[in-house]
Amino acid sequence: LTRGGFLAHYCNKLTLLAMYLSAVIHDLEHPGCNNDFLVASEDHLASLYNDRSPLENHHLATAFTLLKRPENNFLAHLPKADRMALRKAVIELVMATDMKNHFSIVSQFSAVHRLGGG
Repeated sequence: LTRGGFLAHYCNKLTLLAMYLSAVIHDLEHPGCNNDFLVASEDHLASLYNDRSPLENHHLATAFTLLKRPENNFLAHLPKADRMALRKAVIELVMATDMKNHFSIVSQFSAVHRLGGG
């Protein structure tokens, strides 16, 4: 995946790790309903996250809480700057899975490629 192919053009190894980690955690503890339902039903997660992407916020908070446990923290060996960059990337990637953001993200991606930026 990283040898001169599609991904090598777009990301380094830390970004690739962020993508893999995001894929693993993006539906952690998913309750089987969508954000709109949680907000409309005044669910605890909607209240906790002020009606803004409650599922994605919950997936992230749960994952990062689990990763703080010494037995789960496979990132502890990374320099702090790398851990912080990884965390930021994972947050952006998981938050992007909220379907309310889908069309905006696709539009931005398409614009960059039309302008030759990618």
